Amino acid sequence: MGMMSSAVLSHERSKSPGESPGSFVVSTYCQRMTTKPARLGLFHQTGDYVVAALLLLSLSRADVAVWPLAIGAFGLINAAMTRGPLAAYRRIPLPLHGAIDVAFVVACLVGAVAVRTNTTDALVLVSAALLQGTNVWLSRAVDRAKE
Repeated sequence: MGMMSSAVLSHERSKSPGESPGSFVVSTYCQRMTTKPARLGLFHQTGDYVVAALLLLSLSRADVAVWPLAIGAFGLINAAMTRGPLAAYRRIPLPLHGAIDVAFVVACLVGAVAVRTNTTDALVLVSAALLQGTNVWLSRAVDRAKE
């Protein structure tokens, strides 16, 4: 296995005489990666849709249906109108989408406190906040050239 990787690298030309054989290839790849523009990932946008669908599907059993309906519709509109691979309208820029994602998590937590008399509805809203917060944390859209 070591022979295979060294054979591949031995055919690559290095940038300067003192560098290892594969360093030019790695640095060129990294330069191409940093020139990508900021965009919303497929995983992130799918997660937005799943969390919004979770809230909208919980309407049938909710005692106070206003919170899941309002927050789920808010999340669905956010997912459908942002600039991403699964977007329907592509009207919301990425910085605004990130702010709306944070507002979505806060709205879920506020809704969970508002309906705390029904523990199942509160648990659904806290679960949606946890899922959306994890989605935002793990797959945020950033401009790689600025990092």
